[in-house]
Amino acid sequence: MLNVSDPGQPPFLLGKLYPHGRWFYFPIVFIIKSTLGFLALLVLTLISGSWRTRDRPLKFLYLVVPPVVVLVIAMQSGLNIGYRHILPIIPFLAF
Repeated sequence: MLNVSDPGQPPFLLGKLYPHGRWFYFPIVFIIKSTLGFLALLVLTLISGSWRTRDRPLKFLYLVVPPVVVLVIAMQSGLNIGYRHILPIIPFLAF
């Protein structure tokens, strides 16, 4: 039986080998693997506050809650097996 969590290769992150997956793997990988332009636009959008108008808070929640839920679930999993598992958050953040 194939077991994904069977110890084969120890997780390697930021120059250190860990015996098990770490909760901070996915946020760090998101920052490292996302383009600088995307990260800059994401920060600029959050700082500018153009989403703070009267009719947009609910729309903003629809775009922020799903990525947060996916990221929290991925961080709790303990399996650091790739960036592809949090790729569904990209379209939500590219508002």
